[in-house]
Amino acid sequence: MSNDPITRYALMLLTLAEEDHASELLVAASAGAGSAIRYEVAGTWYDISPPPLHVLAGLRTELGRLAGFQEAAFPKEGLIDMAYSGLRLRWRARLAAADADYVLTPASGL
Repeated sequence: MSNDPITRYALMLLTLAEEDHASELLVAASAGAGSAIRYEVAGTWYDISPPPLHVLAGLRTELGRLAGFQEAAFPKEGLIDMAYSGLRLRWRARLAAADADYVLTPASGL
């Protein structure tokens, strides 16, 4: 597995959400207002402590790479499907526009 801190953080984030049985994971378009990263479990939203700014800046790009996003027009959709840390990470990733929040939902039913 990669030693890149951005890749490690993305995989750790997906693992945390998977282990907590999150129904949705959001990565904000910017770290401005509100939390940059949060996920929902049983109707309750939890904020994730943001990583260092250099990691947060590359997180959205890395999630798109993991989901197989191409340099195509928006909206973009993809599937992250990989084994990591003893889990099978299966998440649908959606990005409506360059300045929109990333929305990830479990894809365990596939």
